Amino acid sequence: MPRWPVKLFVSLFLCGSLLGQASAADNRAASGKKLGTLVKAAIAQKVAAEKGGVADLITHAQTEKDPALQKMATSALLKLKLQLLRPQKVAILDLVRDEKRGLLPKAPPIPKVGAIEVRHYSMNGFLAGDLAEMKKAGFVIKQTPGGAEATLGRLHVVMRETGDDVLRDLKDPNVHMIVYNGHSQIGGTVEQALQGAGVAGPVGRKLVALFQCVGTQTLPLLKSKAPMADVITSNSPLFVAETPLFVRQLYEGINKGENYQRINRRFAKVAWEKGRLVSPNQMSMLKHVDFDANGELDANEKPGEVELLAPHDTLAAQHLMSGVHFLRTLDPYYADETPGAIFTREQMKAQIIAKGIVEGDGKSVTKIVESHNKGSFEVALDSHFKDASPVFVSAATVYELQMHLQKSLVNQTGLRAQARALAFAGEYLELMPRESSESQTALDQLTKQMGLPKLSLFALQSAIAGGHILNEEQISRVEALLKAPQ
Repeated sequence: MPRWPVKLFVSLFLCGSLLGQASAADNRAASGKKLGTLVKAAIAQKVAAEKGGVADLITHAQTEKDPALQKMATSALLKLKLQLLRPQKVAILDLVRDEKRGLLPKAPPIPKVGAIEVRHYSMNGFLAGDLAEMKKAGFVIKQTPGGAEATLGRLHVVMRETGDDVLRDLKDPNVHMIVYNGHSQIGGTVEQALQGAGVAGPVGRKLVALFQCVGTQTLPLLKSKAPMADVITSNSPLFVAETPLFVRQLYEGINKGENYQRINRRFAKVAWEKGRLVSPNQMSMLKHVDFDANGELDANEKPGEVELLAPHDTLAAQHLMSGVHFLRTLDPYYADETPGAIFTREQMKAQIIAKGIVEGDGKSVTKIVESHNKGSFEVALDSHFKDASPVFVSAATVYELQMHLQKSLVNQTGLRAQARALAFAGEYLELMPRESSESQTALDQLTKQMGLPKLSLFALQSAIAGGHILNEEQISRVEALLKAPQ
């Protein structure tokens, strides 16, 4: 056998790997284009028939192997007002509720025999509450270094007292459930977990229960990464003393083999306020997904509209969405809880919508379109910046959107407005990236782009220290930084 030079072997390996990735991306793009064509044909069909556009779209949804595209096809069939024969209606319902790949499955993906393996993460300060409720449910609990081990029936729960890397078991086929109870860190808990080395979506369905505040903020990013995950999470703030009750009800329901409808009833009985959880079997789940990962929620696009971007563009689009969703979560907290806040809660009811990537002139990182009639702000990434650092894209989105909201809603501009926008962008840079070096680089790019003095990340974080819900005193400290001689 000939001995290949190491450098040549590595080069051939890398070339083959890159070609394979490109080929996979091309194949996926072709599948996405085909789906769009099939949806248009189904819409154009005016009379129910055994053959035609509708039948072809149903067959495509039944045979599509890509999990995200399969769910987009099923979603189109569910949402569109198509001309359907009765057998076609049954076929669509089967796709929606399918046990292996259902869009809105009826029951948790739990093995019918053997142990149900669970990895449970409790943020520091939450473990005692979880253990107390689990003990009431009948769990046998053994303390372990850094957590606990609990058993009830077939449930085997390995518990860790941490809010870090809570999705590390996502692709492990031997783990059937992931449970997290703790603070969302304004989305940072999930976003940092998604950035973890080796984190990938499961091949088959897996239950992921995230008892945190406003989990729908990061739900689109999670479902893009892991379309086969059955996610239970919140659409609004939860109470610290309430979430252990949800933990107990989930485990009791799983132990008794209950479906999602029954488990949801359990949640409703112990919830302090109603309607704050979203579940895998509910239509409301479809309001918070971006299966084609183009930086725009599928609910804001026409059903079946597919825009598959190049991998690097996908990263930029999703970081645009990350920045938009971060600010639309944090601003209402600021309006509610900060004395002297410039925004009112009523103003924060405005719809703020991420719109992916659009052609632009390169004068600003984002393009913001405001509709006074609808009370909405649509935010897109200028295509000139799609190759910029992803963390910079997010921070710049937060900054420019906050500047726009201040001018539009309260007619505030100038240095104070810049300080407030920079404070919120700084909060993003503290909570979202895993590496502080990424945050410093993004901050350098941000201050340069916005014509602001160059600042160290340490100085900015020191100025906004004192709580994630920013107050006007913190903003005054940022303003002082901007005034200081350079």
